[in-house]
Amino acid sequence: MAIFREEEDYEMFLLMVKKTMECLPFTLHSYCMMTNHIHLQITTMDSEIWKIMKRLLSSYARNFNNKYGYSGHLFDSRYTSCLIEDAIYFLEVSRYIHLNPVRAGMVREPVTYPYSSYAYYVSGKEHPLLDKSRVLGNFRTEQEEKYRMFVECIDGFEIEVEATTIRGQQQMISIIGYRIGGSGCQRSRGTDAGGIGIL
Repeated sequence: MAIFREEEDYEMFLLMVKKTMECLPFTLHSYCMMTNHIHLQITTMDSEIWKIMKRLLSSYARNFNNKYGYSGHLFDSRYTSCLIEDAIYFLEVSRYIHLNPVRAGMVREPVTYPYSSYAYYVSGKEHPLLDKSRVLGNFRTEQEEKYRMFVECIDGFEIEVEATTIRGQQQMISIIGYRIGGSGCQRSRGTDAGGIGIL
């Protein structure tokens, strides 16, 4: 079952991200909304990840069910999350998210997919929900172009990443995903501050 049926649904999900962010602050670094699953790369602040995901998914599901007259559970499996502990992995996760539509055969170029944050990264345009500084900050010059070359595996660029480690329960960077029917990943119990699944 698709969790997005038309353009308005993608817009509604981002609106729910905004409303959740206002109540339970977090930083959104990357996102991709596929037909039947979602990827978010975020940094939590004072709220546990399970609270953020519960509010976000339940609010979207209520709107979806009301719109389409659906009475069952829209999300029939739990989200999975992974704790990102270093800068290189942080970049890799962002690339993984932005290449999802290409791997799925939906587009040939990631920049042409309208429901991810990738176009904002490579065009220089801003998105009110998106914080690009953590990702682009790894490139000292020509940040947008070098990130594009990194994501699209183009030769001739250098990644200038400081060997830093990101730790702590208050400032957790995670990749969160939801896939209809599960994906063979360990399911989150929804109680830990750390990442406990693999997408």
